[in-house]
Formats: sequence, structure tokens, C-alpha cells
Amino acid sequence: MPLAEQKLVHSTTFKAKTDDQALAVLSQRFALDVAFGFPEAVEFMDLAIASYMRICLSVTSDRVWRFTSYPSEPVLSSAAASLLHQKPTNLVDCLQVLNAKLHSGMIDKGQRGELVSRVLLLLGRDYTLSPLRDAPDALAYCQPVKVLDYLKTTFGDYFQDPAIQNAFEMAYINFTHWLSMKENLVRPKSDTSEAAIQYNNNHYFGSVSTLLLSCEFLLIYALD
Repeated sequence: MPLAEQKLVHSTTFKAKTDDQALAVLSQRFALDVAFGFPEAVEFMDLAIASYMRICLSVTSDRVWRFTSYPSEPVLSSAAASLLHQKPTNLVDCLQVLNAKLHSGMIDKGQRGELVSRVLLLLGRDYTLSPLRDAPDALAYCQPVKVLDYLKTTFGDYFQDPAIQNAFEMAYINFTHWLSMKENLVRPKSDTSEAAIQYNNNHYFGSVSTLLLSCEFLLIYALD
């Protein structure tokens, strides 16, 4: 895990107030979209690809724009989560960097605040996992959590209806990072089983997570 952390932030030391390191950690987990046309976008993309594990997916014919993403890799996501929560101030510092980039226009928040939903839903899962973080497993941030615990941590007592309690009594949820999709929503393949998928067009917005029911089968459950 230390090696994955070092590769992600291109250093043996994580400085959460440093733009490049903070954005690398946040991008891997929250699928940050860099706005085309922003003056710093090209420089940021080049450095992220060269030093911060970002992948170049394609390049326009004139080589002006690059389409990039972070790999859907639970080990890398667990490393990013570990860095975010390593110190009490790390998450706040990283979010302050993100806030500055949102205000500058470099990072796209989405037409209806989709980025905010991604941050809140995934951090809710992190804080639900808090009591388990000291587990000996190196991939502590990849552990599933009970759906009811997740709902209570994220939304408070809003889901106390007995019908909901009974329906999800044996359900577990696990997602470590977000993926952005531009095409029709389909069931994730095995290599994205720990990713939540956000699909956006003019007609639909939702979040998809993987639920483990009684640890026997997988169910894709949409939160409309």
C-alpha cells in the first residue's frame, strides 16, 4: 500500500495543500472532470499523466485536447482513501484545493451539482467504515459496510422505516471510487465491481453501487 500511495502522489510525503497531489488523490476517487478550454488544463493534464498515475485515453487529431481518466483500481482507491484520512486535516485541505479549482472553473462541478453528490456519497461510505479502518487487511478501505449503517451515517435517521430496515437487514454495500459514463448504463464488469457509476445525459441522473446480499450474489441497485 505505501508504494501505491507514493506512485499516486509522486512522493514519499503527502502534502494535502499541494494542488497536484490533492487533485491526484481526489481525481482517482471522485472522477474529477477537467474543463476543456481552461488555461491551466493542458499543463495540469500533462503533469498528471507524467507523474500522478492519470491515463491518457485518446487525443484529438490536432493533439490539442486529451481525454484522460484514472484507472478503476481498488488498490489505488484504497491508497487514495488512506491518504485522505491519514491525518484529520488532510481531507479538509484537499477539499479546500478542490473548492479553489471549482471557483476558478478548472474543475467541472456538473450541470446539477453531480460532483457534490459523488463527494458526499463516497465520504459517507468512508465514515461508515471508520471503525474498521484499523483492520490488519492492507485494503481496509475496500471492505463492504452494512447498507443500514451507510444510510444512517450518510442521511441520519431518515431511513428508519421498518420496511427499509427489513429489506436491507442483510445487505452490504461497497464502492471505493466513481466512474463517469457517457454511454448507456450497463452492469459493471468484474474489474469495476467496487466502482460506483454516474451516468449523465439530458434525461437521467443516478448513482449505481454494488450490494452484497447475504454474501451470495451481486445486485446492481440504483439510487434515483
